[in-house]
Order: sequence, then structure tokens, then C-alpha cells
Amino acid sequence: NTFPEWRLAQPFRYLAHNGEINTIRGNRNWALARSSKYATPLIPDMSLVTPLVNTIGSDSSSMDNMLEALLAGGVDMLRAMRMIVPPAWQNVEHMDADLRAFYEYNSMHLEPWDGPAGIVMTDGRTVACAMDRNGLRPARWVITQDRHITLASEIGVWDYNPADVVQKGRVRPGQIVAVDTAVGQLIAPDEVDNRMKLRQPYRAWLKAHAVRLASSLDEGKLTSAPFDAETLRQYEKEFLLSFEERDQVLRVMAEEGQEAIGSMGDDAPMAVLSQTQRSLYDYFRQQFAQVTNPPIDPLREAIVMSLETLIGRERNVFAETPEHAHRLQLETPILSETKFKALLAQTDPDFAHARIDLTYPLHEGLQTAIERVCDEAVAKVRAGCVVLVLSDRGVAADRMPMHALLATGAIHHRLIRDGLRTDANLVIETATARDPHHCAVLIGYGATAIYPYLAFETIHDMLTRGLISAGSSEDWRADFKRFHAADMGNKLDGWKGERWLDTRSA
Repeated sequence: NTFPEWRLAQPFRYLAHNGEINTIRGNRNWALARSSKYATPLIPDMSLVTPLVNTIGSDSSSMDNMLEALLAGGVDMLRAMRMIVPPAWQNVEHMDADLRAFYEYNSMHLEPWDGPAGIVMTDGRTVACAMDRNGLRPARWVITQDRHITLASEIGVWDYNPADVVQKGRVRPGQIVAVDTAVGQLIAPDEVDNRMKLRQPYRAWLKAHAVRLASSLDEGKLTSAPFDAETLRQYEKEFLLSFEERDQVLRVMAEEGQEAIGSMGDDAPMAVLSQTQRSLYDYFRQQFAQVTNPPIDPLREAIVMSLETLIGRERNVFAETPEHAHRLQLETPILSETKFKALLAQTDPDFAHARIDLTYPLHEGLQTAIERVCDEAVAKVRAGCVVLVLSDRGVAADRMPMHALLATGAIHHRLIRDGLRTDANLVIETATARDPHHCAVLIGYGATAIYPYLAFETIHDMLTRGLISAGSSEDWRADFKRFHAADMGNKLDGWKGERWLDTRSA
């Protein structure tokens, strides 16, 4: 992306881009998966121009391909860029309701191309500059008396007289500023927003068609039918859940609500070189770019972060209809038992589900089994099933589980190859996913949502046995005597007068 080559030179056909698109691999892959959904009378034979997005050029060139495709299909340039690089909207409480509806509606069928980005573009008449939702690339503009507008990432690139400045400003995070060169009009960010929200009755469409599975603080029990001790032991052994993982990963997440803090070093052998059997997830590492941007995380940057997940068929991005809003929204892709059952209880045929067993007879062999479940997935989607539940619960003495990650990736790519991927959602009911990395790998290979049932079973077991505490007591507090002796746990090492506390006590 940074090595100087002519194929990476900017500007491209419609835009130039300062920054990097961190989601580029996913954007390219989903553009390919959606090829079967694209349809517009302006491109009578879509097969002649697919794939719409290249996979060998720079991230900027792929984004340029996506913009060009939308414009060729009749989408207005400003709307196209609001779809490709939307501002933060899910957690912005003061946003206009109709504008929020515009972004929510369009997010249902095209994911954002995310990353630090300052983008300039033109369709031959309108010239515009867009900024990513974090505002990590500067862009300032100046209008002078001779009706010239200068926009650049730094002040001083154009030698104008400060006395001639009529108007100036900067493009803020998530904004677009544009100029209509045909009439000589500056289109300010607020005007762009007004044009977008008034295009269609998006809010009415969402109210009539969108379905939401809302979360609550009380999601019910971790498991309504807990495994007995022997069954739990069998599942933990079958799926390589060790004592160390129970104590150092699951227990900490259950108590703290976040990942365990550890050192940056990892002195364990790489999985591919290890002499012990390792989880398939251990063979993968998350990609990242170490640059000079400040760290971004969902705690400090909650306004630009969202885990919202959509269930249902995707539709043609070149059209706008009320039916486009008919999708089921989840606040997170990680499902509790309550949320998992609520999803499967949907009676709407647009959210019909089917279960695919990820276990196979010992004599069948792994490759044959994977090919069989791929064929089964294709058949079920063709029959009208929208939610495919891939489950490894059916472990038995004569049946082996294929790894959920292996099955997810295989089915995901088979559905893409058969032009069916955007007609289905993959919900993974698995014992293999037990920490955020596991879930991230599954989502990266095509999972829509994950129900990590063994993690919940193990946490329930530790709660029942008093191995997990969500709080502690201090003998110096005025309310210390309110707690019963039976609620007091072990002493906290290094904390005088403090004991673990069973917070289930009334």
C-alpha cells in the first residue's frame, strides 16, 4: 500500500484518499459476496462488470471502484459517500431522528469502509471532501473574494491574501462539504444532511418493517438446563477447555466484565510449531497497523463504536424500497441463551431458521463431512431458510465434532460461490468460542452471531461452586455487618481486611 508504484498513483477515476481503510479485506470480500444482489437498468448485464471491486490494488483504488459502481448504477455521489463512509450515528443521542433513520436504513445493506480517511471526489459536476467518523485526517477550506475555494490538509498550500478571505472552515469528523460547480454553490454539511434525510420516508419505513431484539440488564439465567458435572467434564475435555482457561480467562471475564490483563509477551510456541494439540483459533492472529494515531477503544471512543448486528436477507443496494428496512437488529453478535432462543422463536418466514449438525460419524471422515454440511447449507438456503444455526452440541461416543471455525469458513465461501451468501445468516452455537479472539476469528470467517454455550455452562458451574465472585467486602466499611458470614469468601491477597463476597446475597 505504501511502496511507490504507478498502479497506486492517485487520484483515481473519481476520488483521492489520504489515510487507510482498515476494513479493506472485509469490504472487498463482501462486495464480491453481494454481486448476485446487484441489479440496475443502467447496467443491463451486471456479470460483464463484476467483480465491481479490485482485490490487488490499493485500498483507495478499491474504494474508488465501489464509488464508481454506485454512480454507474444511478446513486447520487453524496448519498454514495454517505453509505460508504458514514459518520458515527448509533450512539449520537442528539442526532436528528430522520437523519439517523437515513443512516440506519442504508447500513442494512452496505457496511462502512472504515479507517482514518480524508477523501476528495468529483463526478464531473459536484466536488466534495468527506472525513471519517473519527476525524483522524485534517481538512480545511477557504473561500476568497475571487470565488475560489481551496481545500487541503494544511493551511498555506495556496498563496492567497488573508484580507480576501470571505469564508473558511474545516471538515469535522464524519462530515461532507461539497461545491456544485454548475451553479457555484457551496453545499455545507448541514445541507448535505438535509438532502439525505428527505430523500425517502426512512423513519416510517423502519418503524413499519424493522425488528429489534432489545437487550436488558437481566438476561435471565446463563443456562436454563445446566449440564451435570459429568457432561460438563466431557464437553470441556472434548473442546480443549483447560483449568487454566477456566481460571485465567473465563473467571476473570465473568468477574470483571472484560478480558484479563496480561503482559505483551507470549512465550508459548506458535500453534503451528507446538507439540501439544491447540485450538484452531490459536493459528490466527489479528492484523493491525502500528501507526501514530492515538489508540481507539470502545471505552474512550464509545460514540464511534457499535456492535450492532443484522439478521435477514440483504437486498439490492441500487434500489430503495420499504422492504429494504425489514431486517432484525441485534445490539451485539454475542448471544445469551435468552437472546438465542428469542431469535429462533421468530415466526416471520423472513427469519426462518434451520439447524445444521456439525458432528459426523467416525467412519465418514472430516473432508467428506465438511462437503456434506456445505451441500446441506446450500439446500436449506434454496428452500427459504435465512438463519442457519451451525451447532456442535451433538457430541456422542460415535460422533466427532468438526471445528466450528472450519465449518463456518467452508459454508461461508460455498454460499458466496453459489451466489447465496447474502440470503443467509450464519449463527454459530459452539463450545469452541470462549474469549473475544475466538469470536473475532469466527466473525472474520463469516459468522453473523455466536452463542458460546460452553462458556456459559462453565461460568454457571463456577458460580454454583462459589469459584466466582463479582464483589468484595471491606471490614472498615459501615455496611460491613450487613453481610452474612456465609456470604464471605476467601481473603484477597494483599488487601487487608477484604474478602471476596457472594453478591447473590439479599
